[in-house]
Amino acid sequence: MTTHLFVLGTRRPDSDEAYQAYVGAAGPLLFGAGGVINGQYQTTTQVVGDGGPQNILIMDFPDEDAIRRVFDSAEYANAIPDRDAAFEQITVVVAAAAS
Repeated sequence: MTTHLFVLGTRRPDSDEAYQAYVGAAGPLLFGAGGVINGQYQTTTQVVGDGGPQNILIMDFPDEDAIRRVFDSAEYANAIPDRDAAFEQITVVVAAAAS
């Protein structure tokens, strides 16, 4: 069964360098773990609540273990300072289809 990774974030202004460094490090790790982009979106309207994410990324993976290996890796840990510099807010969740 496919497992989904949702990344919900709001970028910091003037964070292009940190963002590129983060994507340059995290992207190959995610793709190397079998990740496939399902969709990339920008929020156009927030209907309920305040302060929701500006950017949404959905990726599909073969299983949750593949995702956990990425986020538990030393290589990903090295990218965290760039992630934190690039995003005002970021939430990463794993989800499976409800049955």
